[in-house]
Amino acid sequence: MIDGRLHLRLQDAVRLALENNSNIRIEETQVEAQKFSLLGAYKPFDPLIQSSANINRLSYSGYSRCKA
Repeated sequence: MIDGRLHLRLQDAVRLALENNSNIRIEETQVEAQKFSLLGAYKPFDPLIQSSANINRLSYSGYSRCKA
């Protein structure tokens, strides 16, 4: 308080208004939806690791020459 007045930063005034005024409502689902939208926009730049494996086994009968 300075000279009997309460001095607040804008951020503090907004926070106090939101906390103490029941007429002001913030729908949190919209805030969360926008947050996930922004996170999704950066997804193409996230590293992605892919791998695949292909295992084959091949067997065949042996060849032998017999002398008669």
